This record gives sequence, structure tokens and C-alpha cells, in this order.
Amino acid sequence: RPYLVLESDEADVTVSTTGAGPVTAEDLDIARQIFNAAARYLADCERLHAEHAQATDSAA
Repeated sequence: RPYLVLESDEADVTVSTTGAGPVTAEDLDIARQIFNAAARYLADCERLHAEHAQATDSAA
């Protein structure tokens, strides 16, 4: 069955589908929510990284 593991110094998180049965519509909904949250996180990180790089370049 599909699973997702996130590990860091602060937390260890494992997400998997419900039970040992088939993947449900709810499992798909949760996977989409995780995907969308990860995309927002990536976009925020990229934006902040670009802003920092631009500020560093401007100061040089």
C-alpha cells in the first residue's frame, strides 16, 4: 500500500492509506490535500529563497 514518510530533527511522520484494503476516495482526497500543501510549501520556499538571493546580490 502507498505511504509517505517525512523525517526531520523535529518530527517523524508516516502517512498511509486506510487499513489493508483498497485505496478509497477518502485516501485520494487526503493525498490531494498533502500534494497541494506540499506545492504551497515549495512555492513559499522558492519565493523566500529568491527574495534572499536578490537582497544579497543587491547588497554586493
